[in-house]
Amino acid sequence: MSAKGHAYELMTPELIQQCSGIQLGDTLVKSLVFSTDMAVIRNCDADAVLCVYPFACDEEINRSVIQGAGKPVLNGVAGAITAGQRCVCLAQAAQKDGAAAVVANMMTDPADIRALTEAVSIPVVLTVATLDDDTRLRIEAGASIINVAAGHKTARVVTAVRAEFPHMSLIATSGKSYEALKRTIEAGADAITWTPPSIQEIERQVMLGHRIRANA
Repeated sequence: MSAKGHAYELMTPELIQQCSGIQLGDTLVKSLVFSTDMAVIRNCDADAVLCVYPFACDEEINRSVIQGAGKPVLNGVAGAITAGQRCVCLAQAAQKDGAAAVVANMMTDPADIRALTEAVSIPVVLTVATLDDDTRLRIEAGASIINVAAGHKTARVVTAVRAEFPHMSLIATSGKSYEALKRTIEAGADAITWTPPSIQEIERQVMLGHRIRANA
């Protein structure tokens, strides 16, 4: 049930509850919804929100999601497009606005990750797609949570990261099947990011149901 007392419309996979979870403030986070859509976020039972997007990181986007989500938000603040002092300022603003963590993508310079860890007291999350020497440099620059997003190789990368950095908290993507999700959890993911259907697909399904009932 939601804080407002109504049943959630979007449910994350029940299997995710087998994760150990990551403590973010007062919330033990096992599931994260990957979305910036407030209608989706507020009607989803995920414990937290992964607010990252394929554009330059934006303070107003980050703030609006934090203010409306009603649950912990991990805000994207750094990457190949957003770097240097700009990403530090975004991270500080996100922390001030109430973000639970800030996220740096896999192209972030290690120097920027180090600067983020020095600028904010909330966790710095590093997204990775592999475990190579460049990734190790980024992890060792100060990231406190690793977010594995490696497509069909996600479980394999989680296994490698868990073996080499056993005390790191690990988030990972859920994959496209029950079997993929199960492998990722068994590999050692502490929390899972779930990608919901688009609002357009949800609306299409709702309207289809309405038309079927109207023509019954």
